[in-house]
Amino acid sequence: MKTLLLATGMLISCFATGQITKHTTLEECQENATANYPLQNKFGLLSEATELELEKLGKTYLPKLNLNGQATYQSEVTKVSIEIPNMDIPQPAKDQYKVSLDLNQMIYDGGLTATQKDLREYELSIENKKVEGRLYNVKQKVTDLYFNILLLKKNKEVLELSKETIEAKKKNLEAGVRHGAVLEKDLNVLRAELLKQEQNILELENGISTNLAVLSEFTGEEYDLKTTFMLPQPKVAYDADPSGRIDYQLLGLQQNRLMLNKELINEGRRPKLIGFAQAGYGRPGLDMLSDEFSSFYILGAKLSWNLWNWQEKELDLKMIDVQQNFIENQKEVFEKNLTIELKRAFRELDKYEKLIRTDDEIIRLREEIRQTASAQLNNGAITSSEYISEVNAETEAKLNKEVHKLQLIRAKYDYLSKKGDL
Repeated sequence: MKTLLLATGMLISCFATGQITKHTTLEECQENATANYPLQNKFGLLSEATELELEKLGKTYLPKLNLNGQATYQSEVTKVSIEIPNMDIPQPAKDQYKVSLDLNQMIYDGGLTATQKDLREYELSIENKKVEGRLYNVKQKVTDLYFNILLLKKNKEVLELSKETIEAKKKNLEAGVRHGAVLEKDLNVLRAELLKQEQNILELENGISTNLAVLSEFTGEEYDLKTTFMLPQPKVAYDADPSGRIDYQLLGLQQNRLMLNKELINEGRRPKLIGFAQAGYGRPGLDMLSDEFSSFYILGAKLSWNLWNWQEKELDLKMIDVQQNFIENQKEVFEKNLTIELKRAFRELDKYEKLIRTDDEIIRLREEIRQTASAQLNNGAITSSEYISEVNAETEAKLNKEVHKLQLIRAKYDYLSKKGDL
């Protein structure tokens, strides 16, 4: 109970003082950016369009009903010129009329409709994969913004520490000036350096605000200078498998689509069986020698089979083979280039790890030099300008380490990005 009351009190205190800090991670920013990006809606639109096309293809085997009517006048009609005793053969009228209801039912289409459905679903997968690729680029942009903010914030922290060091030394010199042990000129050098530091910090804050505004536009979230951006800790291991890359997956889908196109060509040459029925009323009916209006009907089935097409099918299949070989070549080039890129990126990780180890030793030496310079300035052995140079050298060493640390993490994300695991 005491713990609950204490936590509640701390929460109320934070609200009262306005000290609640928003925390965010790179993964959260990436997820929010892709969810907030308008292109995300295209998945639903593509799916809806595909469902409509599949529904349309599904109606191929449903009967088709047509109402037809015609009225004609012809210059000649069938007639019998031979006279037959006791038989009067009428001559049809030259004007003829017919109204019919025609029904056609696909019985067998060689598997064409089923393959067309599979092809449409593959085309949906290809379009979705293209959208994924564009959203992946959004994630990369957000990653760049995130690390820009981390780097600018870290630079600001280091400069503020440097500023505190100079301010502490300024107070010492102010006391020395009051006692006549230090010249006013040396104190003014520190004052000018503090103003310069404040300018640098202001520029960094402006850079941070600009990046925050762009990141907010991408993610739909509000960030400010008090927002804490958590430092990511990605784990990487060398692996040249290209299967995670969206553009590589797209090549595989395109190959599968070509195989379905082959099936369509083969199925287009198979026989088609269609059942049909016709019911009608007209003059003449089925009796062409009758001059009376009558009703009629016809039932039947029709077989259609293209036995020869001047080797168009063979040429189409050869063209698809060429396209498949072209994509296979693209995949080989892709794998080769990816292996080279990943090896180069992985070596970058080792470089930054070595730089960081060296940075620690440089910072230790620079701190000792700055502390010695501080004592020398107090004793008047060096000028304040010389002391500022040592402070700046120490600051630069600390900045270099922070930059190298962030560059190491950024290099890990570059490696993951190249693998398609961002």
